[in-house]
Amino acid sequence: MASGATGGHLYPCLAIADAIRLTYPDARLLFVGPKGKTDEQLIQAHGFESATISASGVSRTGGAFRPWQVLKAISFAPVAEALRLLRQFRPHVVFGAGGYVSGPVIAAAWLKNIPRAILEANAIPGLANRLAARLANSIFIGFDPAAKYFSRRKVVLMGNPVRTGSKAEGQRIRADLGFEEGKLLIVVVGGSLGSRFLNEVMLSTLPLLSKHRVASRLQVLHCVGKRFWDQFGKTATRVAVGLNFKYVAVPFVPELHNLFYACHVVVCRGGAMTLSEIAAAGALPIIIPWPGAANNEQLANAQFFQRNGAAVLIEEKHLDERRLQSILVETIDNDADARKMRDNCRRIGRPDAAKLIASALMGFGRR
Repeated sequence: MASGATGGHLYPCLAIADAIRLTYPDARLLFVGPKGKTDEQLIQAHGFESATISASGVSRTGGAFRPWQVLKAISFAPVAEALRLLRQFRPHVVFGAGGYVSGPVIAAAWLKNIPRAILEANAIPGLANRLAARLANSIFIGFDPAAKYFSRRKVVLMGNPVRTGSKAEGQRIRADLGFEEGKLLIVVVGGSLGSRFLNEVMLSTLPLLSKHRVASRLQVLHCVGKRFWDQFGKTATRVAVGLNFKYVAVPFVPELHNLFYACHVVVCRGGAMTLSEIAAAGALPIIIPWPGAANNEQLANAQFFQRNGAAVLIEEKHLDERRLQSILVETIDNDADARKMRDNCRRIGRPDAAKLIASALMGFGRR
């Protein structure tokens, strides 16, 4: 499993690995990530082995279409490290979840003729996956629009493998955080590390919401993010004192995928895995894509949801506290429209993706 450093790459691999273990309890899985950036404790907590290579971003020179050109673009040093790992571990199958670690590991598997597959979670693939796709036997995609960027004979629409969640667990977490069952819950999250912009605009929006007539019907959970807790935690505590509704600010909720089943609205960025978890739960996302994404894939993900009537999309450059207040109030007031949007979002969700991908990988291994 070339799992990368971010949650967007690691969590899909964990979901697939857990699904494999359900069928083959004795299966051995090795997670490969970049040195100094891999969450080895999380991997080991799931009962899997981990290793690292000195991978970095791939070269952006053009024309890397033939296999040896792909190897040159990826760089030989991390490929050599990946080859050593493959010789030691002797896997039946190699899987890449995207990101710059996938390239060297998939390239090493190609050199050793080991079956290999990659996952493209976003609506627009990144450069690493465009290169790795040339060497992969199969390409699993999370969203339909990604298909046009790859060879049709390799592409399989599986959906994004998300952690298994449940409404019962979501309600338990909701109660543990002190939220009432009869009121609407709005969750604000900018990823596990957080988003400075979302924190700023949300803290400015809260006093406006508190003065509106909908205040008595709502409550807000604000996941500030581990990276920004020191900066925004005290401010959030001060803001909470003057509000007419329950507001809880936390660094992060590890089981957020469960909480999505027990909330009304999620204000979020446009990361593929976050949106896939929201879709599996059937919540309503208000998506503010991160404009710094390399290929603007977060905007493409959000547009895919918007085209399917499954989300509200507002770009960061058009958003301030009054606009966000207006969107939230409209969502709360128009329950019929909100219900339809949640149903559309649920239709995009593919909660069985992890099992389907696990089955496909085991099929490669058996062959």
